[in-house]
Parts: sequence; C-alpha cells; structure tokens
Amino acid sequence: MTHPISEDPVRATWSAQPDVGGQVDLVRASGAVQQRESAARKRDRIMHACAAIIAPSWAAIMWLVPDLRLVAAFGLVVAVWVAAQLYWRSAARLTPLSTARTCADYQVALLSRERDLYLTMPFWYLVPVGLSQVAIVIAFWTSPRLPRTAVLLFGAALFVGSTTAVLLVARRRWQGQAAELQRELDTLNVLRNGDRLFTTGA
Repeated sequence: MTHPISEDPVRATWSAQPDVGGQVDLVRASGAVQQRESAARKRDRIMHACAAIIAPSWAAIMWLVPDLRLVAAFGLVVAVWVAAQLYWRSAARLTPLSTARTCADYQVALLSRERDLYLTMPFWYLVPVGLSQVAIVIAFWTSPRLPRTAVLLFGAALFVGSTTAVLLVARRRWQGQAAELQRELDTLNVLRNGDRLFTTGA
C-alpha cells in the first residue's frame, strides 16, 4: 500500500522542492521510487530466503555424505557468494536520508543501481550457478553410490536441459529489466534538461 507523501518526511521534503526545469512531477516521481524500492526489497527477500535454505542444505550434505563433500562445498560457496553480491549491489541499500539527494537525483541513483545489477547478473549469478550445476552432474555421475544406468543418464540429461532453459530464460528477463530501467533513465534525463551522464550510449 502506497502512503501519501505527507506521511513520509523524505517525500514531504521532495514535494517542497521545485521541479527541475518545471517538468518533473515530484508526486509521481515519489510514487515511482516507492514502487521500485518495494520491488527491489521483495526480490531481495526471495533470493536471500533461497540462499538461507540452499546454504544449510549443502552444509548438511558436506557433513553427511563424504563423497559429495567437494561439490557440496562448491554449492555452499556459490549460495553465499550470490547472496552477498545481491546485498551489496541491490538498490534496496540506498537511502534518500543518507544521500540527502533531491527526488530526481535519488530516482536516477535508484534506477542506475538496479539497471547495473541486472546488467551484471550474468557474471556474478549466471556463471557461478551454472558451474555449480555442472559440478553437481559430474559429482553424481562419478559417485560410486550411483550406478551408471540409462535412468541416471536420462536424469542427468533432464537436469542439464531444464537448468539450462531456466538460466537462459532468467538471462533474457534480466536483459529486459535492464532495458526497461534504461528507458526510464532516458525519459528522466529528458525531464532533467538533457544531462548526458544518464543517457543511453553517453
């Protein structure tokens, strides 16, 4: 639920500021900022909850299944790595109070940070997660506890195929999110009298 600007001292300060160039609607901009902040926090909660489940699961496997200890350790490291990267890169860590920015400047910082997060996700998320899936397949294929049968081969192929499809769909979604954020930045740039720092290809 979106609260009126008057209930938030930061938004109240923003509403008292003059529009940049007489064109920036501060009420609308504040609502857009709140939506982006809410979406970032929701995404972060989901991914951190996944990491909170995955990391202890790999730790348990390390303890209980010695022959899978190496791949479990790799999976544990990847889970912690992804959670840490998201924490440091997410726009949810930005606060208008600490930056003392105007509404437009804070909106630019928020959109830029989220755009950069989605642009870099293939590197800090896709690569390590993809490698962890490869490690899982190799570990199970070479494990003496699992006989190399047609069922195992089919299961490995199904796992690889489904995982690859999910990661490719995720990558395409990230590209779409980054493009949408860049369009918002370009629009905001026009309203802020053409500051080239925030335009596409600047």
